[in-house]
Amino acid sequence: MVNDPAFGLADEPTGNLDSGMTLEIMGLFQELNRQGKTIIMVTHEPELAAYTKRIITLRDGHLVSDVQVADRRNAQEDLAQWNKDHALLADSSSGTSGNTGADA
Repeated sequence: MVNDPAFGLADEPTGNLDSGMTLEIMGLFQELNRQGKTIIMVTHEPELAAYTKRIITLRDGHLVSDVQVADRRNAQEDLAQWNKDHALLADSSSGTSGNTGADA
């Protein structure tokens, strides 16, 4: 991040991304947070909030709740599993016989 800011703002940062890229972005945010950066993320997706340390819920401009996340999901681990699962799917859909269909 340019100029080494103390915090970053992310408004629906994964709104138009596929699942793999979403996990990559969440992993980046978690790494920045491990480095001491505060990431303020707005999302309507509870499954993304599970990657955070803290969930602050606002409704109609008022604070509804402020909860520490006890079992924070690890985006890097989830991305590794996602890649593994999708590699298996790709192998099963293309066949694993080693035949590429090319003439010798």
